[in-house]
Amino acid sequence: MPKGNNTVTETKPSEINNQPNNLQPQEAMYSVDELMAASRLRFGVAPEVVGAAMKFYEVPKATQAEAKKLIEKFKKREVN
Repeated sequence: MPKGNNTVTETKPSEINNQPNNLQPQEAMYSVDELMAASRLRFGVAPEVVGAAMKFYEVPKATQAEAKKLIEKFKKREVN
């Protein structure tokens, strides 16, 4: 048998969880179509409002939180 340093070090799950992790979980990004499909349930507005807001601000994808902010901003904007 050849002699050498062919050892494998196992990492226990508890060691993995105790390592510092600077990564934050990212929110899911949704397309305009996905946001429009959930518009009444998630934002309480018609799908057309979501579509118009996303188009107005030229945003092709957004998280739920981002979309909600854009929709509220869009609804409050002054019409000339």
